[in-house]
Amino acid sequence: MNSILRVNTRSGEIRTSTCTDEERGWGGRSFIAHHLLAHTDPACEPLGRGNHLVIASGLLADTPVTTAGRLSIGGKSPLTGGTKEANVGGAAGRRMARLGLKAVILEDAPDDPGCRLLVIRRDRSELVDAPDLARQDTRATLRKLRERFGGDVGALCIGPAGEMKLTAAVLATTDDTGVQLRVAGRGGLGAVMGSKGIKAVVFDDAGSRPEEPFDRKALSAAARDMTAILRADPKTDNRHNLGTPAVLMLCNALGILPTRNFREGRFEHAEAISGEMIAELIDKRGGEARRGLPCVHGCIIACSNVFADPSGRPRWLRCSTRTSACWGPTSALATSTRSPS
Repeated sequence: MNSILRVNTRSGEIRTSTCTDEERGWGGRSFIAHHLLAHTDPACEPLGRGNHLVIASGLLADTPVTTAGRLSIGGKSPLTGGTKEANVGGAAGRRMARLGLKAVILEDAPDDPGCRLLVIRRDRSELVDAPDLARQDTRATLRKLRERFGGDVGALCIGPAGEMKLTAAVLATTDDTGVQLRVAGRGGLGAVMGSKGIKAVVFDDAGSRPEEPFDRKALSAAARDMTAILRADPKTDNRHNLGTPAVLMLCNALGILPTRNFREGRFEHAEAISGEMIAELIDKRGGEARRGLPCVHGCIIACSNVFADPSGRPRWLRCSTRTSACWGPTSALATSTRSPS
């Protein structure tokens, strides 16, 4: 991953630069922190021209190392006013790395945001008008992107909340199968993407090859050792069977469960949403409910759930024919349970 793609969302200029030696050593949230510190004014308006939205892959994103394919998204948060990084699984991180990209940086902001796609391919990148996707919810947008560009692309998108620049808006993505809806949900970074007039970023890595590691044999050995360590840890089995909600009761007992907007540390109904209860409901309801799914290709922890209604249908299916009121976190929580951290 030797390149950085910079997109001026006002002028439409797209340019690629080679990473400096220092930048080559940064990945994910580290790249985001260093970039924002060096290139953004801490007093800038989060939804204005001075803020950057940075999409950064991890140092080992396109390798066999388990869990390494997750993606970091960052910028100045419109929700908190501070620096924010949100991390997400799905297919986009690995495909972005396969394209040789360390980061994609959305700069400036158009006067009329509109609705555009940033399509990134091996040989070219372009901004494409997409008025047909305006005000589409995240699930519908991702489905249409897969229909338009094929099922082998990675994509990040926003829903109506991001387009309207609501300060809690998320960015959504999906796994390789299109089953799991996953969100980078912290800090309102979906609103920052909306302020740039970008509805979605599509990573089409067709024809690309993984970067050859400096020492493939050593990397493979390290990946095997890491996998063995994780498999031997009882917490791996616990997370695999109960999902990330497995930590909920522990957090509640320690008084660190962020209850009522962090005003309290315990929730009196915690048992009703515990990992044990969720796993029991998934098994009982059957149908399309699932547990023990990986959020990124190759993750051996596989702590994701698809949570269904009593009929066995994921909740997003019931939302998909309604209005945009079902965008974002509501549908995401129905399909992908997350830890309370």
